[in-house]
Amino acid sequence: MKMIRVVGAVIRDKFDRILVAQRPYSEISYKSYKWEFPGGKVEENEAPEAALKREILEELDCEIIVEDKIVDVEYDYPDFKLKMDLYRCRLKEGAHPKALEHNQIKWITPDEIHTFDWIEADYKILPVIQKQFR
Repeated sequence: MKMIRVVGAVIRDKFDRILVAQRPYSEISYKSYKWEFPGGKVEENEAPEAALKREILEELDCEIIVEDKIVDVEYDYPDFKLKMDLYRCRLKEGAHPKALEHNQIKWITPDEIHTFDWIEADYKILPVIQKQFR
């Protein structure tokens, strides 16, 4: 099965809210309209932190500071295997994220995290996120 390596950002604001993003419609039902932590694919010979900064700039039109890795997760989707590294991040001073590739983005509290319909790999790590961000 094909392995895809990705990175995700748990971006916090000064109010301790977390930025989440809703994927657009997809013919693949397990992706369509699901919520996720923003990020994306790591390119060949690219450092994970560099990939995360690049992806956030492309997806949200803003710059981030990558602080530390929270967790890594592997998940088997029907058509590929995902390996994701999730990082704690914050926005650079003056940055304002925009939903360029997502339906919408929202700032949520850790208590609201289970009220969203998450993509499976991200859903798997919600307990870790809630524990670390309370």
